[in-house]
Amino acid sequence: MTIEERPWAAGEIAEQIQILSNAAGVDWREELSWVIQSLEETEDKHAKQIDEARRHVHRNLVLEERDVTRLGLYERQINAQFKSTYSLLERARAYRLGMPVPPPASVDLTVSKGNDANGV
Repeated sequence: MTIEERPWAAGEIAEQIQILSNAAGVDWREELSWVIQSLEETEDKHAKQIDEARRHVHRNLVLEERDVTRLGLYERQINAQFKSTYSLLERARAYRLGMPVPPPASVDLTVSKGNDANGV
């Protein structure tokens, strides 16, 4: 199938759509109606979701960015304390069972974005 690279008139487009729909054995008007209805239903669903989100924001059920950041900080601190405590418990358990207890490993890790101090 070749497509001509030229401007198409509305009548020509309608004629080509009719030819294609006849070849496929469907009524293009019914298919178009179904697609439009489906898009309208999707748009209505999204509008309802947006309205619900707005109601949550107005009722202060959604935290502000500052509060979310603070909660993230608390979460990281609690996780670090948990890991430290868990490590101590594991070491105490190993010692109690007579297993060798190596000294705790300490790792200093620096993460940066872009070039480091050496320009790499």
